[in-house]
Amino acid sequence: MLSGEAMFEKVWGREGSNQSLIETHIYNLRRKVEDNASAPRYILTIRDAGYRFNADAD
Repeated sequence: MLSGEAMFEKVWGREGSNQSLIETHIYNLRRKVEDNASAPRYILTIRDAGYRFNADAD
């Protein structure tokens, strides 16, 4: 699991967070990898914590 702040630092190499930018990228990733981006099985949102990739979803 990765928080939005940790993701921002790892992907963009700076501290802080831009939640709108992160949400936009997550949305675009879901559109590419999910069968139904509105009901994701692989890229999950963990409320008040961040995001988790569910590799076991089949």
